[in-house]
Amino acid sequence: MFAFRIFALPRSGSTWVANWLTDGRSLCWHDPCEWAYPEDIERWAAGFTMPAGICCTGSWVHDWPLPAVPTFALERPVGEVQDSLQRLGLPRLPERLLEAFAALPYPRVTLERLLDPEGASELYRTILPGLQFDKLRHGWLAKMNVQPSVAEIDRVKAAMVHTGGFQCLG
Repeated sequence: MFAFRIFALPRSGSTWVANWLTDGRSLCWHDPCEWAYPEDIERWAAGFTMPAGICCTGSWVHDWPLPAVPTFALERPVGEVQDSLQRLGLPRLPERLLEAFAALPYPRVTLERLLDPEGASELYRTILPGLQFDKLRHGWLAKMNVQPSVAEIDRVKAAMVHTGGFQCLG
């Protein structure tokens, strides 16, 4: 069942969030629009007996019908996002994309808040009602640093050159 959506800009902590929300009782696809169309994602989610959702850095850009599920925007200060992209040799996000993200009508949450057990528990109860928040697992994950490999960064750069920027298949 399609259970939740979390939208983010790149370099906002979306990889960590997707790992945290995938635990054997729930599944969170990270950036599924890199490899699937939105209707595929919803069809796949319908085939699961556990709650499934997405944590995306691009699907929110496109106008596709979205199910009525809890939805949040994962925020990070724009300057930090842009600096992080530049440190990796990736282009800065265009102003129109930043404006579109700022205009999303969803409640905002930060990675710092989600690294805190109280903030994490609050979001978890909202998007995965009925599942017990695992404080011990969350504590271990909060200590991790999830970063892409240089090979993955090079793959993303090549894809961006090929497609002309941040794109979603849908």
